Amino acid sequence: VYVVNISGEDLGRLPDIKIGADITRRMFDDGSINDIGLYYQRYFHDRQNQMDFPTSNGGTIYDLLSENNQGKAAYCARKDKQGIKPPVLHCAIRTASDEFFVIDKGYTEVIAPYGDANTLLQEFLTENNLPSKHRIIRSLGKYSVSLYQYQLDRLRRNMALDEQGYDGLIILDPGFYDNKFGLNLEGSH
Repeated sequence: VYVVNISGEDLGRLPDIKIGADITRRMFDDGSINDIGLYYQRYFHDRQNQMDFPTSNGGTIYDLLSENNQGKAAYCARKDKQGIKPPVLHCAIRTASDEFFVIDKGYTEVIAPYGDANTLLQEFLTENNLPSKHRIIRSLGKYSVSLYQYQLDRLRRNMALDEQGYDGLIILDPGFYDNKFGLNLEGSH
């Protein structure tokens, strides 16, 4: 196994990867790299409160999908439910779904010009039927990339976004997308 430490790598926006890399680096330094149990203890056990995915109301996603202690307490506190046991299935799947995002909130969808995207965009511009426009927008979804605000800001500085010509859709300049490698914030021209 080769471990490559990339100089100047910025993992600030990828905290889970940064923490794993930091733990691995420390284990190389202190000679404990062969102790996989220690790695997992440092990575998971020491970060248990984070790994349970805290929610906005003080609970955790883990609790919502298992015991749902807050939900049971709220159920038992209701006047019309006093003395009645909560349902057997305690989990709050919808609440957990509303609270958990694989990709954090705060991203914007931008259409990347590859595949059939240009053809669909032309159809979108000429189509007047609302249901047909909606179908085209759904089809364009597979040609979109999710960008965070800092990425949008950099692309705007590089004048790489068309935010005016497509009735609310944001279109990425072709020079900022590579079919093989994807988004290129600096562009290729």
